[in-house]
Amino acid sequence: MKNQIVALATLGVLAAATLTGCSGAASATFDGMVTVPGDMTLYDDLYDYMDEGDSCLGVDGYDDMEPGAQVKATADGNTVGISELLIGEVTDGACVFPFIIEVEEGHKFYDIEVARRGAIAYAEDELSDGIYLTLGDD
Repeated sequence: MKNQIVALATLGVLAAATLTGCSGAASATFDGMVTVPGDMTLYDDLYDYMDEGDSCLGVDGYDDMEPGAQVKATADGNTVGISELLIGEVTDGACVFPFIIEVEEGHKFYDIEVARRGAIAYAEDELSDGIYLTLGDD
């Protein structure tokens, strides 16, 4: 019994390592879905005056950039994944909102849209690098 528990624990650690990966790029595939990490980086002078690592939100014309804002993936006119922005953090003078989205695999192109800001097209093989979107002036 003890050997079975150790074996199951080892498999669990290996599965977690495979899911999280070391590079932050997409890798996990389950039941025809692929897990893709990404972030939305919002540039605004406001963040230059905040401390690195502070929580942040979009303001003024960017007030739709906030935790919970929808991240949607479509392919061939159909929704193939939905997620949301997580808590933003000031990084290098910008507000970075991470997200993780699961999308159906097997489509040639995917359109990724955050908070109705317009979709950006990605080829299926580009998803393995993750999705990194920007908004505002750098």
